[in-house]
Order: sequence, then C-alpha cells, then structure tokens
Amino acid sequence: MTTPTIFDELRRVRHQISGQLGHDPRNIVAYYAKLQSTVANRMIDLSGEAKTKKPDDTNKLQSNDD
Repeated sequence: MTTPTIFDELRRVRHQISGQLGHDPRNIVAYYAKLQSTVANRMIDLSGEAKTKKPDDTNKLQSNDD
C-alpha cells in the first residue's frame, strides 16, 4: 500500500469542492474567482518586479484657462 502524498490530498479536496458545486465548471470557476479575490491581499509577488500604483487623477484640480 502506498502512502498518500500531498498531491493526493489536494486532488481529494478539489474533488470534494467540485462535488459540492455540482461538478459544474461555471460554478467551480466562480467559486475559485471569489476565493482568490478574498485572499488577494495575502498573496506575495516573488517575480522581483516592483509594482507601483498609478497616480489617482481624480484629486487634481481642473484649470479653467479658457
């Protein structure tokens, strides 16, 4: 008898989640998209590329030089 691996456990859990969602691909994608959005702030970028926010232009004063 072989010892279950972490991959076996991942497959088991994914299959269980899929079953709870009726094995419907649309439901599965929606579930994982929602899950990803809830944990996005806990993700770590290991690419080494600096991420910068774009400046917010909504606070700039508009000039009326007409």
